[in-house]
Amino acid sequence: PSTHLMGQKFSKAFNAKFTDEKGNEDYLWTTAYGPAISRILASVISTHGDDKGLILPFCISPVKLVIVPIYNKDNKAKVLKYANEVADNLKDYKIEIDDRDNYSPGWKFNEWELKGVPFRIELGEKELKNKTLTLFARDTKKKESISVKDLKNLKKLGEDFDERLRKKADAFANSKLVKCKTKEQLKKALNEGNVAKVEWCSTDNIGVKCAEQTEKLFSADVRGTMANKKEKPEGKCIICGKKANEVVYIGRSY
Repeated sequence: PSTHLMGQKFSKAFNAKFTDEKGNEDYLWTTAYGPAISRILASVISTHGDDKGLILPFCISPVKLVIVPIYNKDNKAKVLKYANEVADNLKDYKIEIDDRDNYSPGWKFNEWELKGVPFRIELGEKELKNKTLTLFARDTKKKESISVKDLKNLKKLGEDFDERLRKKADAFANSKLVKCKTKEQLKKALNEGNVAKVEWCSTDNIGVKCAEQTEKLFSADVRGTMANKKEKPEGKCIICGKKANEVVYIGRSY
């Protein structure tokens, strides 16, 4: 989500006015709050993806699992039969069986990894013989042999998958946060591509001048306060030196 002060640009275009307490007319001062689904999805892609493509959380991935049967002309029928039997155990989930003859198994593996599907099942002659499955997790890139009965735990596997993604993302975010007490520390943190955590005088009109000075001195903006918890300031505002009433985060846009 993001917030923007739109000013009076759009209200003037639409001739949208208000009457103030003195009875004078003026154009509306407008803001925009944008928790747009496209931005949220973009953050998921940029946060979790890797050089092989997307990594979609299990909870939002349109396809939860893809089955890639590995066969030749001699065992095709029985391998595909086994693939469909496995799929019957997953009727509660959106899955795909990739039985295209014009692509190799390796090509299929790469395509589904590119699309970010959380899990892949590989099954061929060996799995058919042992009545097992080879399960591949997109995030760890590890394979393990499981039984068909283990598919009853797909929901739990998905929850574990998402928890791994969250922990990895949190660790990365925390590694980019730098607590700054001085302007010199703030400048250094920003120049190194980090987000600065600082003491701040106020997030209302009183702090506007400090925010403007921050933009002028460091080409950075106050990004806001922590949304999920109230952080207690313990010092003075990093810009004006007055008593801090907030803890804010400062960063540059790229």
